[in-house]
Amino acid sequence: SNCGNGAWCTGGAARSTCPAGTYGNGQTNATTQAEACNTCDNGYYCSGGTSKLACGTGKIGTGTGKSTESTGCQTCAAGTYKTNQTTCSNCGNGAWCTGGAARSTCPAGTYGNGQTNATTQAAACQNCGNGAWCTGGTARSTCPAGTYGNGQTNASTQAGACQNCGNGAWCTGGTARSTCPAGTYGNGATQASTQAAACQNCGSGAWCTGGTNRTTCTSQSLCATGETKAKTKAEGCKSCKSWVYVADYGDSDTCGVACPPSCGFPVYPDIPGHGTENHLDEWRCQPKFPFDSTKYFGQYCFCYK
Repeated sequence: SNCGNGAWCTGGAARSTCPAGTYGNGQTNATTQAEACNTCDNGYYCSGGTSKLACGTGKIGTGTGKSTESTGCQTCAAGTYKTNQTTCSNCGNGAWCTGGAARSTCPAGTYGNGQTNATTQAAACQNCGNGAWCTGGTARSTCPAGTYGNGQTNASTQAGACQNCGNGAWCTGGTARSTCPAGTYGNGATQASTQAAACQNCGSGAWCTGGTNRTTCTSQSLCATGETKAKTKAEGCKSCKSWVYVADYGDSDTCGVACPPSCGFPVYPDIPGHGTENHLDEWRCQPKFPFDSTKYFGQYCFCYK
């Protein structure tokens, strides 16, 4: 018969098996050890003949030509893990390794802190932080534009980490949130990512201190100055002046309804009977009845403010 794998035959009844530290290379009619046997590979141990066994879980080879597991294999140290029969690799960012083949990734809500040979979760992982969510390992995503962090520091989903920017502000992502500046106020948009998308001018007849704050002049019994980006009451509003008809300068008898400035024109400085007094606050209106130059006073109504 053929000599068979893992052995060599020199003739007659002579048959020798591959010694420990070697293994049969598949040759079945070898006449020499060199023809029949290969040196045991690194990462394996060979007890002789056809035997070739791989180093066990979490163990790598110590070299070639080994005959037992104890001499041919070693366990990967903590902070590393087995990646092939001959290599223990650093655990890597976002994970921790307790030795051998064991490798655990940072759980959802946390992410790797940059440590590459951590042996514990505490040494490997950190909370996701406000304005972001983490699905585990090294994965960390920040809140998108139009939203910002809700204060949760170990969120695992966007919904758990982010909230809408809200009216009167714009958000560029993460934790960034800026409120509409003084002179403007929110236009109602709740997911704005730019100031232009979030804010509008205060408008005439009001003042705005920023955000959603807008106070109208009328609510303060004031009149508008015409400024459309007022930041303060003084910029946006002024005192309103009351106008009434009177028959003559100083006369308390009214001769008509409320009289706006548009009823006539200022009468100064030469009014009959008034000499050269400067009446900058007077406005002359149309006469209530036909004008009589001999009866000037009473012929015209004057508006005083």
